[in-house]
Amino acid sequence: MAKIHCQAIVLGEVSGSDGTYLFDADDDLFQRPADEIVEVFMRQIHDQQIISDRDHYELNSAMKNKDKQVVTAVGNLFLKNDALPFVVMISQTE
Repeated sequence: MAKIHCQAIVLGEVSGSDGTYLFDADDDLFQRPADEIVEVFMRQIHDQQIISDRDHYELNSAMKNKDKQVVTAVGNLFLKNDALPFVVMISQTE
């Protein structure tokens, strides 16, 4: 299957600023439900050793804009016995 280049822009309460993460995904990524797209991103940052366990997050909301192919999600990362709120926007890059 062909791959596409994606980016995720994350806003977290700890840093108070954005972080941008680049990753590749299957070219059918944006035909999947929003929560599955977030899971693909979480697997990527786990594989890059940014988070220690890809299942240590809670997704409170995820929505997809089909026309723009952008997913916006809100949730919590569980790191070192602390719940860190986050907002992420995932999109395809050129």
